[in-house]
Amino acid sequence: MCGIAGLFGEFVSGLMNRMNALQAHRGPDGQGVFEAPEVGAALVHVRLFILDLTPAAAQPMHSPDGRFVLVYNGEIYNFKELREDLILRGHHFKSTGDTEVLLHGLSNGKFLV
Repeated sequence: MCGIAGLFGEFVSGLMNRMNALQAHRGPDGQGVFEAPEVGAALVHVRLFILDLTPAAAQPMHSPDGRFVLVYNGEIYNFKELREDLILRGHHFKSTGDTEVLLHGLSNGKFLV
């Protein structure tokens, strides 16, 4: 199971790297850090390969327009169908996993229902 953590508030330099180090045992296949000290937000992720084993599925994942950043650990069972619907709506994907489907769905203004 991957590990995720976030911080919203006063930014402390180096804290997110320490948080990732504490959860490293949850995801031996990679790690990522997103920090936006100007708004007091940070997200970290340690990765365990499940669906998409490529670097394209690395997290934190950014939306194509750069407005959203997502860390996610879970499984969307119908992500392939949701992905196809998003492709029909003009979305383009870099990865083959469910995280990017979730990100596109959320950044679309509403998720598919």
